[in-house]
Amino acid sequence: MDIWVQGDPELSTHDHLLRLVSDILKTAVPDKRWVYSDSPHHYTEGGIEVNVMNDGAPVEVLECGRIATSLLERLKIDPQRHGGLALGMGLDRLTMLRKGIPDIRLLHDQNVRVQAQMHDLNPWSAVSRLPSIARDISLAVTPGLSEEVLTERMLLAAGDNSDWIEEMQVKGRWGGSDLPVQAIERLGLLPGQENVLLRVVLRDCSRSIT
Repeated sequence: MDIWVQGDPELSTHDHLLRLVSDILKTAVPDKRWVYSDSPHHYTEGGIEVNVMNDGAPVEVLECGRIATSLLERLKIDPQRHGGLALGMGLDRLTMLRKGIPDIRLLHDQNVRVQAQMHDLNPWSAVSRLPSIARDISLAVTPGLSEEVLTERMLLAAGDNSDWIEEMQVKGRWGGSDLPVQAIERLGLLPGQENVLLRVVLRDCSRSIT
């Protein structure tokens, strides 16, 4: 993605250039440190290359500089009255750094579970190519527990195997008065509790559990 900022000649300074870079990276990768080094370009003056530090290793994410006076003149723009900054950044790399995506090929993977993670900036969750299994679990719980709370409790109960849980959905809720006596006894449903049916999808990233 290219960004060209044109304005007064006073805009064409190194400080303004670094401020533009800082604003972009604070938004894109706010928890990452960045460094820069000189990198001449034919269309800029004072060009720099910017690298984001990721696990101690530099990753190039953009190059930029002050718009070259010669370019302004070729475009019939008076460099005495106008100046500006030019910047080109790699959105793919910034996305990978922001979300923690390990492989650039995942950005264009057509797997629906991969694509579902490309609509927000939430951290990347590993997707397994191995088959999944689904199980329905009937529970006696306090009424009104949200799906998020039930998921947290399920993850806690799963212990070391919590990373197997790929998805969980509430498929139904029933009060004690809606259930036959046999179901109440089987569940151990206490007065004031409700029956929740959970659909749990399990998948391991490294081996088949089917």
